[in-house]
Amino acid sequence: MVRQRLEKQERKRQLKKATVELITKNGYSNTSVQQIVDKADFSKGGFYNCYASKEELFKEILSDSMDDGHNRIRDFRLKASGMDRKSFLVEILLNKIFDYNDYKKLFVSLFIEMSTDQSFFDFYTESMSGLMSKFLTICDEEGIGEYKTMVNDEFNVLISTLILGVEIFKQDKNEKYRDMLREILTAYFEKIHFFSEEQGANFEGNEQAAED
Repeated sequence: MVRQRLEKQERKRQLKKATVELITKNGYSNTSVQQIVDKADFSKGGFYNCYASKEELFKEILSDSMDDGHNRIRDFRLKASGMDRKSFLVEILLNKIFDYNDYKKLFVSLFIEMSTDQSFFDFYTESMSGLMSKFLTICDEEGIGEYKTMVNDEFNVLISTLILGVEIFKQDKNEKYRDMLREILTAYFEKIHFFSEEQGANFEGNEQAAED
């Protein structure tokens, strides 16, 4: 039983890897199940043994990307001992905008496709809404409850635009831009009084994270 479960997980991993590569290159709407199984060297029967549809596979990829982001936040926590809460959240956002991760090019491709395909925009928005409870749990686990209040259309558009711009203009290594955005985000949080005194000046939980 365990062996079969591991084998299926490996098959799913291969299908997701092929799907990410295809969508990044061609877009979601231009990627078919046939293309996925051809790239992964699977039969269609093998695909449907793992997923009921391309939509189900895509939603699992989105969930995996959220897990990946969670792991990167945890890794950063270990380096952030003593950092004030505002700076901690600013750095998380800067890491999201500038740093490489396995899903960044995928999301850039998705952002571009959403700008020209309303039906895909609606599907993507619905898919991400279905993951909202997972996102809120991550915020609570990592002690960044402030992040939850930023989940609105305006702020999402801002961060997505910055990610897209950095990737398209290949500015991910430009420290001057990173420093400039650090100042802008910090000033923004100060202007809206985003952090209250009751929340504490410093980010807490780093020692616990290190012990875990």
